[in-house]
Amino acid sequence: MAEDSITAAAPAVHCGNLAPHDAHRAWSADADVCLGYPPGAPGQIWQDADKRIAAEKRPPRLLRIVEVGPTHASCKLCGPEGDFIAERTLRIRLDRLRPSSTGYLYRGMARDAR
Repeated sequence: MAEDSITAAAPAVHCGNLAPHDAHRAWSADADVCLGYPPGAPGQIWQDADKRIAAEKRPPRLLRIVEVGPTHASCKLCGPEGDFIAERTLRIRLDRLRPSSTGYLYRGMARDAR
């Protein structure tokens, strides 16, 4: 789905349901993407929206938030269920946790954080 259609169709405010559900599936052909986005919180999984990842046919880069500060979230690379796959911690600005070409797509809560 193109960035413009993601941001144009995205609800202005997240509904509060942290798991993908029918109301959000109606917005996107990708049923696992929640087009609304909650504020960053520990246990959430976010997918890098960089178009180069898909263009290069690489697997999606998923990050799990482990801690949230005033301006940044500390994240670790994870699998689809939220299991950590690397020990390296990345810092992501909180304003990038939104669907855009330089941002992230909310994917849901980690299995062990639900």
